[in-house]
Amino acid sequence: MSDIEPLPTDAEEYLEALNRGNAFFVRGEFAEAIAAFTEAIEIDSNRSLAYYSRCAAHYASGDEARSEADRMSAERLETTSGR
Repeated sequence: MSDIEPLPTDAEEYLEALNRGNAFFVRGEFAEAIAAFTEAIEIDSNRSLAYYSRCAAHYASGDEARSEADRMSAERLETTSGR
């Protein structure tokens, strides 16, 4: 018997959305990346990584205000939950 438990379904969905966002980002498809990172945030809004990723996509698309808002959200999460 293995000590490793499978990821909960929502964690798998979160990672899938995050991975889709990353794939869009590296192709320069920032609107699609933002949508995928937003999906990850909707699945689990208590993790900072999707906020940081969406921050980068907003910045790359020229939307510095939304980028800054996501950066602040990510930092707030790290301060309160360490995630």
